[in-house]
Order: sequence, then structure tokens, then C-alpha cells
Amino acid sequence: MGDSFARPPPGGWGWVAAWAGAGALVGLYRAGAVGDAFTTLAAAAQHALLMHTRRQRPSRIILVRHGESLGNVDKSIYETLADSRLPLTERGVAQARAAGVRLKSLIGDETVFAFVSPYVRTAQTMEEMVAAAELSPSRYRVRYDPRLREQDFGNLQQVDEMKDLMATRKEVGRFFFRFPNGESGADVYDRVTSFLSSVYRTMDKTRAAPPHHRRYDNILIVSHGLTMRIICMRFLHWEVEQLEDVWNPDNGQTWVLERHPETARYVLTSAVVCGRNRDEEIPVCMRSTPSSALEHNRETGHA
Repeated sequence: MGDSFARPPPGGWGWVAAWAGAGALVGLYRAGAVGDAFTTLAAAAQHALLMHTRRQRPSRIILVRHGESLGNVDKSIYETLADSRLPLTERGVAQARAAGVRLKSLIGDETVFAFVSPYVRTAQTMEEMVAAAELSPSRYRVRYDPRLREQDFGNLQQVDEMKDLMATRKEVGRFFFRFPNGESGADVYDRVTSFLSSVYRTMDKTRAAPPHHRRYDNILIVSHGLTMRIICMRFLHWEVEQLEDVWNPDNGQTWVLERHPETARYVLTSAVVCGRNRDEEIPVCMRSTPSSALEHNRETGHA
């Protein structure tokens, strides 16, 4: 117990003191007790600490869509088998292994903290990736999180009924249409927002007490097409219209957010397609957090 509390955090206790002092000065200023000069110093100290925190975060956030499942090749399977239980096809297993090879080329000998949807097809994808990437148990940790599940389309899905619902969704809007006994895209957005709070807490842990409180070099998220898009929407502040213009990744496809060495912001570096004919790449403005959003995050304390 004594050792765990005595061990200084990365950067030393000075950072903690600076943060506490900066917060106290801002509080005093808001109460009218100190002047603009002290407020400027406090704001500068807070910004410096936020930048320090961001630079300690993982080098990459890697998003992977599951490999091809039975539901991707036969829609009628949804009438007799729950979406959460659909396994990978042989092709899906190969796609998952290819994603593991890409992961190995990305991270080398680095460590990875993986968040995985608990559906059968995503769990299988993660297992195949671990094997193909040759990850030893000491180099990775897996957490299965139901907030990463596929959009709920209801329970067992009748093919003809789903055709009618898809037509109605087109009229209402794909993001806001809610399936009977299921979810809308906006519902997925809400749970992804909650999930990202957990990701930030994991990234910003400072206690060095392995295996549960250690810093990982990379964050890996294995989930579903819409979930991946909404993670990017939430993380990069896309508008609803921008989200609806972006196509789902292919089965087994990898999207990578790289931490910029100077700004410490994550930038989407992968090829992501959009447009009616799926023949355009998303614009540069959608690849990183807008500066206006960063300023808002600094003021509200969200790094």
C-alpha cells in the first residue's frame, strides 16, 4: 500500500502541484480575488498540463471491423439466429488474420489495449488477430464492452419486414430512424459517447502497477461498421450529414488514428471513402478534431 501511493506519477509530482495550483488560481479569479495576469498564468499552466497529458497517450487508436460473417452472405440467417451469435465465414477468418498481420506491421513490438464487441464474430476476429499478430500475453489486454455492439435492428429479423423498414429509414433519415425493438444511429451515438469516456480513462491512467494500471502504446477497437463510423463521428466531431456521407469499412478493414507529434491530436490517416458513388475520400477537415472544438475542450477541462 505504501509503495503504490509513494510512487510519483509520470512527469513527477510537480505536474500535480501545477495542475492543482492552476485550478486554484482559476477559481480565485472567477471569485474576483486575483487579476488577469494570474489568470493568464493559470490558463497557461492548465494548457501545458493538458498537452503533457495528450502526449502521454497511446501512439495510435486502431479501429477494425469484424471479418465477414454468415449474416453478410445470407440475410435469411437473421430469421433463425440472433445477430450477436453470427460466426465468421471461412473468408471472414482469413480477413481477420490479414487484419492481424496489418496490426503487427503497425505496432511492431509495442503493447496494445483492446476493446472488443462481445458478439461472436468480433470475438473471433480478435482471436484470429492475436494469433496472426503473434501477440504474447504480456503485450496485450482485452476488454469486451457491450457498448461496442452492432446497432440493434430488433430481435430475430424477417427479411421482407426488414426491406420495408429500410425503405422507411431512407425517408426518415438513417441516423434518426429507430428500428422497432431496436436502435437508431443516434442511440448508438449515445452509447459510443459513454464508451469513449472509458477509453480516455484507460489512456490517462498514471499509476504504474501492472497488469491493470499500466500505459499501453496502442488502443485497438474491434467492432462493427456503423459503430466504427460513429466512433470517428464522436471523436472527430463530424456532423450528422458528414456521417451519412461516409461508407462503412469493408469486413476486416482497418482505420488508424495517429497521434500527431506536435499537436498531440489524433489524425485519421487511413483511406475512408464517401460520396454517393463511393468514389471520394473524406476531406482533410474530417480527419482531425476542429480547432474550435479543441478550444472548447480546453475551457471545459476535457482533454
